[in-house]
Amino acid sequence: MLHRKRGERTQKGNPHQLTREQHVLPVATLNRFAHPDGLVEVHLRDNRTVKLLVDNQLFCVDRMWDQRAEAGYMKKIEDNFQALVTDLEDGRVGPLSPTEHQAITRFWSLLHWRNHFIESPADVPVLKGIAGENLTIDQREILESQWAAFADADNKLPTRMFVGMRIQMLIDIDAIQTQEKRWGVLRSPEGQLILSDRPGRLMSITASPKILLAADNPDGDLTPAEIYYANGVAIARSRSFVIVPPR
Repeated sequence: MLHRKRGERTQKGNPHQLTREQHVLPVATLNRFAHPDGLVEVHLRDNRTVKLLVDNQLFCVDRMWDQRAEAGYMKKIEDNFQALVTDLEDGRVGPLSPTEHQAITRFWSLLHWRNHFIESPADVPVLKGIAGENLTIDQREILESQWAAFADADNKLPTRMFVGMRIQMLIDIDAIQTQEKRWGVLRSPEGQLILSDRPGRLMSITASPKILLAADNPDGDLTPAEIYYANGVAIARSRSFVIVPPR
């Protein structure tokens, strides 16, 4: 199952509205696979099948990154990507722009590095030349809600802040190293594509039941054999579950 290491608890009532349950797969992506009743059909690795709401804890981690990451650059990356997918689902054809190719790459990197830190928890280094502080929980939450960083008494950033910064840096590095990366829009007319809980090493994204984005591929329609293969890859690279769209 998805790593559920507990993050730092917020104050009672969460007065500064910090996001605790952080989605690894965006809610917008999960909604594209939802049934008319709003539930998604989840096939677990232990062969059970369950139907869950998109806000179920199975799809979330507990404060793995900070509020600046959650509501800032991560949201921007997700929003840019989802706007493009909506256009493609609405029937848009024609080549993607360089900016759109970069938006897809950034989204893939976001998913990749989120999953990396789920599987390989961060080892936070001690800050040199910066003295930490003994802040109250209210002071800590006020600072985080304002997207500020702080060092704890042990001269370390809180793990979630380190992870939020580290993911941002790694996405920027990926963007530089793959700035010429081009993505093909592959369509499944009957909406038969399934969604894995993690991207794995392959640079492909199941954006919806009808759209698979694949790096270094031309645009085109998927054959039944290609859909079968893509779904097999999704199952093989999953950690805990896959999501099957309405039939």
